[in-house]
Amino acid sequence: QIPGFFKEEIMDKEIEQKETKDVEKSSKEEDEETRGTWDNQCEFFLSCLGYAVGFGNVWRFPYLCYKNGGAAFLIPYAVMLVCAGLPIFFLELYLGQYVSLGANVLFPELAPIFAGLGWAMILASFLVTVYFNLILAWTLFYTVASFTLELPWGHCDNDFNSEGCYTEDAALACANKSLIYYNKSCLNTQDYCAVSGLEAHNQTYCKTYQGDQNDVISVDRTVQRITATEDYFRNRMLGMTGRTWEDMGVMRWELVGYLGLAWLIIALCMIKGVKSSGKVVYFTATFPYVVLTILFVRGMTLEGSYQGIEFYILKPNMTKLWEVEVWTDAASQIFYSLGSSFGALIVLASYNKFKNNCMRDAIVIALSNCATSIFAGFVIFSILGFLAHELGVEVGDVASSGSGLAFIVYPAAVTRMPIPTLWSLLFFTMLITLGLDSQFTYIETLTSAILDQAKWMRPHKTLVVGLICLLCFICGLTMCLEGGIYMFELFQQFSGSLNLVIIALMEVIAGVYIYGFRNIISGLKEMGISIPCILYGYWALTWCILTPLSLGVILVMSLKSLSYASFGDYIYPDWVQGLAYTLMLVVISPIPIMAVYKICTQKSSEMKQLFVTSPNFCPEHVRKQREISASKHSLSTITMAYDNVAFTGTSDKDEVLDERYSKSPVRVDGVHQDVQHRVQDGFQHGIQHGAQYTTQHGVKHGIEQGLQHDLQHGAKYGAEHGSKRSIEQVLQPGTEPVVQQSVHPEPVAQQSVHPDVKYDPRHGTQSNIQYESQPSFLHGYSQQGFQHGIQHGIQPGSLRCSLQKNNKKERHPEWPSHQEIKSRYTIHK
Repeated sequence: QIPGFFKEEIMDKEIEQKETKDVEKSSKEEDEETRGTWDNQCEFFLSCLGYAVGFGNVWRFPYLCYKNGGAAFLIPYAVMLVCAGLPIFFLELYLGQYVSLGANVLFPELAPIFAGLGWAMILASFLVTVYFNLILAWTLFYTVASFTLELPWGHCDNDFNSEGCYTEDAALACANKSLIYYNKSCLNTQDYCAVSGLEAHNQTYCKTYQGDQNDVISVDRTVQRITATEDYFRNRMLGMTGRTWEDMGVMRWELVGYLGLAWLIIALCMIKGVKSSGKVVYFTATFPYVVLTILFVRGMTLEGSYQGIEFYILKPNMTKLWEVEVWTDAASQIFYSLGSSFGALIVLASYNKFKNNCMRDAIVIALSNCATSIFAGFVIFSILGFLAHELGVEVGDVASSGSGLAFIVYPAAVTRMPIPTLWSLLFFTMLITLGLDSQFTYIETLTSAILDQAKWMRPHKTLVVGLICLLCFICGLTMCLEGGIYMFELFQQFSGSLNLVIIALMEVIAGVYIYGFRNIISGLKEMGISIPCILYGYWALTWCILTPLSLGVILVMSLKSLSYASFGDYIYPDWVQGLAYTLMLVVISPIPIMAVYKICTQKSSEMKQLFVTSPNFCPEHVRKQREISASKHSLSTITMAYDNVAFTGTSDKDEVLDERYSKSPVRVDGVHQDVQHRVQDGFQHGIQHGAQYTTQHGVKHGIEQGLQHDLQHGAKYGAEHGSKRSIEQVLQPGTEPVVQQSVHPEPVAQQSVHPDVKYDPRHGTQSNIQYESQPSFLHGYSQQGFQHGIQHGIQPGSLRCSLQKNNKKERHPEWPSHQEIKSRYTIHK
């Protein structure tokens, strides 16, 4: 037969366990409904790879490689990857995975002074997303136009072609007759010069009149001619001929339709967040490699391909390594190619499982990204070699980068291949998948920022995704004007450039110098990631020295190379130059604005807290555990009146206690506090004033019950000997013990009072009272208070207050009997 006293405990324990399970189940269901996670690790890897491998790998790296000395360029490229690219890439994956938060919520917890850093990343992602999708719209335009037997950019017989349109074949046919091709016909020199109001000087020159003096000019320079592919891009799709920033013309509604289609595709793929995009990336992340392989095989079989490959990488110019521009190009390419500083990598990693090996993923993805760039160069230059051979010119004459390569040079090459429609469709479909992967990540970054900031909107994620896509579509409409290319180029050049370097530098400072390298390594070990000695040394060297130094050099070089905003030969007006630099500054403006706000709203005595990591900067499961614990304790509480000799002659009513201890910096006015916060508050309140402190039912950690009781209810010595000799130390959950205020002349310190109590500095789940020195009175008082808690800190009916020693539960010899406990406590349900 079980005594009633123990029956009550068993019933309370059963109720407590049921309530805990209900809370955990409810929390789990809510979490699954509101925040997505990767279904498997492959989805995360492919999403990261798809995000990192984008347009720049195909249309920028090959051009930079040939421009900066061929294979010699791989040396500074690899150095920048090791010193800056990979360390920042891994740092962002670690931060996101460890705390499972987006950038805008993560950095205020990491260091309040950098609260604006996450929002700067969000702004950069938003601006890039707006103009980036216009490239997708162009690609869709070309893809649809490719569904024809004769590609429309392969000739000048279309209604939209300008008078200056020509093809190399038509120009060669006229040249064989000693004539010049213009406006779909062959003209003699006299007629051709007359087009510009000039007279013929001979077969190759026209006369120009400057005052009283006559001069001559080459026939080729008298009339501006453009190739059929460039004419299609400028006049058929953009309609930009004759347009400037001051006169952008009317809306290109066909282009508006393709822009809307691009946003519709993205919205449908992102409608369920990573749950839906994680499935799409199986195709979008792998298809580009299939197409690149097909194009590589085809390109290597074309005549002239070897000359292109030779021009690309087989003739290294080592003297280029002495040029500063080469190193700047390598740094910018590796930095922007990996996609750091947009907050996107943090968001992708935040959906990871806590135990995922993000270090392995960072290394593999970064190396894969670089290998893809090199491989794409072989593909592109094999085709450019073929084009140069067909035109009878040098490879350098047809080499280009950016949109010029994708929409002018490559389309010209496919028109000369057998079955041009097939190769055109393959190439532009590949560009679509490259763009979609990047856009998926940018939109998820923006969505996560809103939902992490306003958690009440999480059940409406579909609506949030739709509204973000609609807003970006509206912002991109100005780029669909006939002169919208000028707005596009302004955004492309200044929305994500120098400002990203500044963001990355701030990120390294916050992560490595404030949060701390040791904490990062400790977090990696907590996630179960084994770090070999060589990698440990590498991360220490790069994060602490090489990465910030490299970013500083890149920043200085970028400042020196700042130039006027331009597009081709067109220089933007002066007021637009100001707008361009304003656009750059807008991205980083949240960093100083939020920093100033935090400084102005922080007490002068607590300024150091702006550089202290919050207890909430911890794994998601730890935060969840705290929420569950708080929810559980709010369901069933026990209020205890403690018969302490320090309260002789006083009442046990809360209002009397509040009056007696009104000078306490910690107001204890209820039981609605989390266990770990009560440890902190009770320690302050107890050590300073020896005050009674109410507690809640269900503390779980064995001997911790007695210790926490001591901390919460206060030590006898605090009341008997006065606060002048007491010492206040705040034990903050989730951080190392921090000295907040000390009224004792002896320094505070690092020695545990009780040898059997261990403390986890990251979680704060157990407590450790620490002192640097042990003067007799301080040592005696602390031990006295500890024993007081052990003896009297047992909740009524609890058998869980046991000292864990040698895996056996031993009852403390000085613990009072249950009957004595019942006589000491007044219990109220």
